[in-house]
Amino acid sequence: MLMSFSAFWIILLTNNDRIRAGLPRLHESAELDAAAQAHADDLAKFGYFAHTTPDGGAVWTYVINPGYDYQAAGENLAENFAEPLSEEWAWMKSPDHRANILQQHFRDIGVGIKGRYVVVMFGEKQ
Repeated sequence: MLMSFSAFWIILLTNNDRIRAGLPRLHESAELDAAAQAHADDLAKFGYFAHTTPDGGAVWTYVINPGYDYQAAGENLAENFAEPLSEEWAWMKSPDHRANILQQHFRDIGVGIKGRYVVVMFGEKQ
């Protein structure tokens, strides 16, 4: 699977945090990559920063559209970070973002990057 250098580091750093917590590594999912990229593209195109679209749409439509049949899913967003290490550090300092990274049921990860926006989606298939 072809991924950007930043996406590679985000996945590596996330998995390092999980391993330190005694959790299994997450596996990159093409479906979650596509969903995360679609949300990152949307954030950049319309200039908002939220888990819901400006028209009130749910972010989970991005997960469903690429065909990821999930029973659990989560999302972390970042904006204006210079590099993945500071981004991961900030997520681990935030209780909600940390909970997504360390969610024991998640098995998959996908990353989307567009301009200043980073979207990471986590999931567990049905």
